[in-house]
Amino acid sequence: LGSAGKTKAEIDAALGRSDVADETWIRTLAAVDSSLNAAPETTFAGALWFAPDLKLDETFVQRCKETSRIEAAAFDFAAPNALKKANAWFARNTDRKIHNFLTELNPETGLLIADATTFKATWIIEFELEKTQTRFFTDVRGEKIPVATMRETASFKYCDAENFQYLEAPYKGWRFAFVVVLPREGESFVDVERSLTPELLRECRERAEQTTVALRLPRFKVERSFDLAATLKKAGVVSAFEPDADLSPITGGGEPLKVDQAKQAAFISVNEKGTEA
Repeated sequence: LGSAGKTKAEIDAALGRSDVADETWIRTLAAVDSSLNAAPETTFAGALWFAPDLKLDETFVQRCKETSRIEAAAFDFAAPNALKKANAWFARNTDRKIHNFLTELNPETGLLIADATTFKATWIIEFELEKTQTRFFTDVRGEKIPVATMRETASFKYCDAENFQYLEAPYKGWRFAFVVVLPREGESFVDVERSLTPELLRECRERAEQTTVALRLPRFKVERSFDLAATLKKAGVVSAFEPDADLSPITGGGEPLKVDQAKQAAFISVNEKGTEA
């Protein structure tokens, strides 16, 4: 939405949408946003904070609001409480799961685009706490580690793939499901992960049938923060971070902008009751 020229071409290629018209892409984003906000399990919040002296293009702001319900507001990045204020927004809109997301805030920042999505759902088939036992789990390094493992034998949508087993554990409401991909004995997680494509997962979902399965699922909680700049550059999005970045649609050709930081934080907790992320 906010790029043009070479910068836009790099972003389009990285997203795999080079052959998708902008208006089609905008309608798709709006439909996804509407669907997520309509589901009781999910919430979405977005913010477009701009320095008081930066003039944003009205069309850009309107498109942001249409596609992701982003709220635009002037923000004093040089204020003493700017970092605290920004982090309070992230904490508030992630149900207090993400804290101190930003470690610093450049007072010369012109624009900060933020979004937060939450998910909270309970299993249709809940695991009984009394059945949870400590069992060994083989991690990606091939090491066996003791973990609290939930157990339940029930009917799940299941199918066999060439090098893995596929299972769906549905949440109440039937709008979402937790997908389990288990490498077969002797298959490495890395090889299985590399083989996964949208087409293969779609095929598994179509082939999956209700089957009685003895499911053993680790109870876990994971929190991670990522610096996405290196990842984006590796994916080919390079010029956005350089002085000649073409982000002119954001300001209507006014003050030039470039991306200084790209960050992400994630949280997920899976237990006997359900999932929160």
